[in-house]
Amino acid sequence: MGEKPESRLRSSSVIELHNREGAERALPFLSHPQQLVDFVAPLHGVNVADIAAVSRRYPFKIPPFYARLIDWSNPFCPIGLQALPTVHELTDGHTLDPLDEESIQVTPSFLKRYPKRGVFWVSGQCAMYCRFCNRRRMVGKGWDPELSREETLDYLEGDGEITEVILSGGDPMTLPASELGYILEKLRGIPRIRTIRISSRLPVVYPMGVERDHLRAIKKASPIWFIVHINHPREITPEFLEVVTLLRESGAILLSQTVLLRMVNDCSGILG
Repeated sequence: MGEKPESRLRSSSVIELHNREGAERALPFLSHPQQLVDFVAPLHGVNVADIAAVSRRYPFKIPPFYARLIDWSNPFCPIGLQALPTVHELTDGHTLDPLDEESIQVTPSFLKRYPKRGVFWVSGQCAMYCRFCNRRRMVGKGWDPELSREETLDYLEGDGEITEVILSGGDPMTLPASELGYILEKLRGIPRIRTIRISSRLPVVYPMGVERDHLRAIKKASPIWFIVHINHPREITPEFLEVVTLLRESGAILLSQTVLLRMVNDCSGILG
């Protein structure tokens, strides 16, 4: 039947949300305690001083869209627990590199833990700094894996065994569509690489950030395995479902990688 009309690449309600929250990438994410106070008042059960103390070591960043999903009257809201800093993050005795990723870096932006599979850090940015992030030592602190992008692409050209590449970061979908398209095109140009995965929280926390040109880039490089990160049923919003539909129409194969989180989803009633 041919390609779907261009208008189908973004449904009307996602357009409306995109326009309401700001179409520019300079959209004012919530990243300072005072912004939280201004965004929702009163802040029931939220200690602004604690948030300020934690954010000096580990920054926070929340899209207004995701902040609107938080039940601000509930200090144990499963959405808030994923987004809002707590003093527990300052507890001593934890490692900053829990997956020991520094030991498996073959370039500054590529990890190779297994013989045929590797993780390509393509962006140092995220739409939201999840409080459970295992790369908080880098994300939000000026880390820029893009500086070694060409070095990694050259490495993959010469490596003799990698068949699967996982695009990660940061969040690959925070890249301009032209850069995402360039990376996908370069990887597709290596015959040995059969599987490309994109790991992203954008459809969940900031669905309006998935732009038409991102979808075009994914469609051009299809099939792409697109891994969303849904941790709680309340994250499955109408806007998320619309973006998932658009990704499927672009040829992406959708899976979810759920993080097991205490007090968020650590029970069969939630995970089921």
